[in-house]
Amino acid sequence: MSCACILVAMLFVVRTAQQWITLDEPHLRLWLDVQQVLLTPARRLACLLIALIPSTINAWGLMRLSGAFAGFASGESFTPRAIARLRDFAAASTLSVLTAMVSVPVIALVVTYGAKSGLELAVNIGTGSLTSLLVSGVVWLVVHVLALANAMEKQNTALKEENGRLASENAQFI
Repeated sequence: MSCACILVAMLFVVRTAQQWITLDEPHLRLWLDVQQVLLTPARRLACLLIALIPSTINAWGLMRLSGAFAGFASGESFTPRAIARLRDFAAASTLSVLTAMVSVPVIALVVTYGAKSGLELAVNIGTGSLTSLLVSGVVWLVVHVLALANAMEKQNTALKEENGRLASENAQFI
């Protein structure tokens, strides 16, 4: 799973770049559902950079998840470091979806600015985005519960040690 996360992270970034380098105006109009676009090289570059923001955030989250899986494989289960990596993945997934939701209207404004049909705003929120938000929320919640369980285990261990010391002290008085 660690290697799969690394591969998918790289694929997200490369595929996003490839898509914006090869995207033509008719497909862009269809994707944004706008009447007309002006796709100059400078605008294409701007759109590529905007589109890379959520992809890069998602890739970073997948790299953190890869580290968590590598830790699990080496016996590092539910340690503070593993929990932090899982939390980072959930946060990155959420942030990636939210930035993607914002980037589409910005891209639409960039490519429709100065068009004869006028400036158009596009919003593209699909079930995949909503599902990603839901899954990220579930991962975040599970990680939060794991962090609480880890803290409770440490507290329980400390109480047992203190109880053992007190029992030793009490034994001296008996």
